[in-house]
Amino acid sequence: MADSALFDSRIPEAGAGDTSALREPDLALLRTILDSIPGRVAFVDFANRYVYVNREFLAFHGRTADQVIGRHVRDVLGEAAYRQVSVYNERIRAGEVVRWEGWITYASAGRRYVQQTYTPYSPGGGAPQGNIAFGRDLTDLKLAEAEIERQRSRIADIERLSAMGALLAGVAHELNNPLAIVLAQSTLLVERATTEDVRARAERIQAAAERSGRIVRSFLGMAREAAPTRRPAQLNEIVRAALDMMGYGLRGAGVTVKTHLDPDLPSIEADADLLGQVVSNLVLNAQQALSSLDGARLLSLRTRRDGGSVVLEIEDNGPGVPPAIAQRIFEPYFTTKGPGAGTGIGLALCRNIVAAHGGTIAAEPARGGAGALFRVTLPASPAGRQGATAAGG
Repeated sequence: MADSALFDSRIPEAGAGDTSALREPDLALLRTILDSIPGRVAFVDFANRYVYVNREFLAFHGRTADQVIGRHVRDVLGEAAYRQVSVYNERIRAGEVVRWEGWITYASAGRRYVQQTYTPYSPGGGAPQGNIAFGRDLTDLKLAEAEIERQRSRIADIERLSAMGALLAGVAHELNNPLAIVLAQSTLLVERATTEDVRARAERIQAAAERSGRIVRSFLGMAREAAPTRRPAQLNEIVRAALDMMGYGLRGAGVTVKTHLDPDLPSIEADADLLGQVVSNLVLNAQQALSSLDGARLLSLRTRRDGGSVVLEIEDNGPGVPPAIAQRIFEPYFTTKGPGAGTGIGLALCRNIVAAHGGTIAAEPARGGAGALFRVTLPASPAGRQGATAAGG
């Protein structure tokens, strides 16, 4: 047999006392022991050729003994894996026991996470003549650990969202009373206005108070996990309304706003007040980011059609979002702002609102390299999707 060379010539040399060749029953027992080990065992000489491998090694690599014994390690493991393990050769030749753990890509077994130990083989205490390699495949364990970590992260997200829902409900209840007063007083101002200018200003206050009331009610609905009330809406109108409301603050902050709104944008099914809050939050974030800029402060809002979806892009030339936290910024209570400057719920709220509308929100570097770009993608209404299909032929 191909593995007899190791048992007949190598193992007796390493024994104590009588070094005569092992009897065949002893060899059979030793082979059985090695084949029962839950791991890969191989003896490799210093010509980097396999002298012996156990049954687990052959099964792992999907090969027969004739395809392994006497062959170079590179031919069995593959070029990429050989380059990864051959870096330990000098240490093994020097008599060091080497252990390592990590990902490796084999020619036949593919990408696996393994734990390897290389023990120098020194018969009679002399110079090493090769090494005994023992390996364990921990891929399933590693993937299970990763899945557990994902589930833990998901549970943490659920807990944070639950806490945020409770916070939203509390804030909404607290805002109801002062909003009712603002609405009542603005209505009274409209009725008693003595000039058209005063009446127009009072009506704007009244409209803003009514919109705030609808947002508060929507927050309460979200806290109770109720779906938003959707009606046909135009994203361009939502963007214009948000900019109209934010205009004074943007001008005061020295921000130049440019809009590129697709006039042929299809309609969407949406809660316009909630989506308006998303736009307002993103614009406010951009305004705050731009406040640290000494030069020109630019903010661009674009809408466009993308197949059966509509897209809103809000881009600024501020400091941008570091790639390391680009995903985390949508987590509840995560903020890069200093104490008192942010609560960490604004972007999380945006994500929840967009998700409740069947859409997505993402952050990435601005096209010019400096600044941030937030992209909101929402499904077009059924009529809008049909129009997109017809236009595309």
